[in-house]
Amino acid sequence: QLQVENNSKTEDEDPIACHPHRQKLQKRGSIYILQHQESSTYQVCERHLLLESNEEDRLLMQDLAYYSRYAQIIYKRVQPLTVEEFGLEDNATNFTRGLDTLFESKYRLSSLDCEHAMLSYACFLNGIVSTPYAILVDTAKEKVVITIRGTISIEDMVVDMQYKPAGLEKVGAICGTDLKGHCCHKGMLARSKWLYNSLRSEKVIKTLYSDDSPFKDYGLVVCGHSLGGGCASLL
Repeated sequence: QLQVENNSKTEDEDPIACHPHRQKLQKRGSIYILQHQESSTYQVCERHLLLESNEEDRLLMQDLAYYSRYAQIIYKRVQPLTVEEFGLEDNATNFTRGLDTLFESKYRLSSLDCEHAMLSYACFLNGIVSTPYAILVDTAKEKVVITIRGTISIEDMVVDMQYKPAGLEKVGAICGTDLKGHCCHKGMLARSKWLYNSLRSEKVIKTLYSDDSPFKDYGLVVCGHSLGGGCASLL
């Protein structure tokens, strides 16, 4: 029979009270980050986090809370909405509007508690490379939003497991920047390339930012959760 020693502590006891840097840990409100430089290099910098007095932090957290809604609805809510309210067929692989209708105030997402957002395009394909995403116009924030779905299917899990680093030198050459020596998640890079090509072929973003568009001065937000968040960062 094993005798179990009771080492339980009260809530008031500090488990790291004897730590030599306990006082420093208590006061620390920052982390080290890699900051991208204009020369395409990275520099280690210390950045304060979540300080109420830091206006940049406060605005950032407000934006994170706001756009997380879009990262959520792309999972299982946008596709049923297009069928139930916009008349899309059940087996349709995308929701497409005529490019000449993108400036019209139609296809609001009011039933998803996003009455300020209009759906411009949505893709529901899900393979090893293809992934569901949507393009929205947020008239309240004056942003065009690309939201990308995260892990939910077997195909997504396969992509998650493709974590071998992939070089970014060729990507940098196409995008006009020096990424020699930089790398990222192989599966996320493959999906990001597919997203980039899909966005170009559909021409929705190009139309929304055309000279005649009422949204041409809107900012662009790319968001997602989980695997979608990684692809959003690369895109």
